[in-house]
Amino acid sequence: KAKITKEHIKEMEDVILFIEKEVNPAKKFIITGEHTIAAWLDYARTVARRVERELLRFKRKREISPETLVFINRLSSFLFALARNEMKKAGKKEKHPKYK
Repeated sequence: KAKITKEHIKEMEDVILFIEKEVNPAKKFIITGEHTIAAWLDYARTVARRVERELLRFKRKREISPETLVFINRLSSFLFALARNEMKKAGKKEKHPKYK
């Protein structure tokens, strides 16, 4: 049986922090899909969020470890950081939505 541990979560968080230092932490909403790889990472992030919601529903019926839920939550942050990193590597500017 595969088991997600606190160490797995810590490793992912360390990578997220490393990437955020490279791209600077986001202070407002960012649209990252201006680059093909970033767009696919955004899509993966959407799927990760969907999995997280489904796990919370599933948790009502079966036991799911808290580490699993935290890991899936952090996975979407990891994918967001990767998308931002891809934008930077591609030399693309991050866009912010304009609200009327």
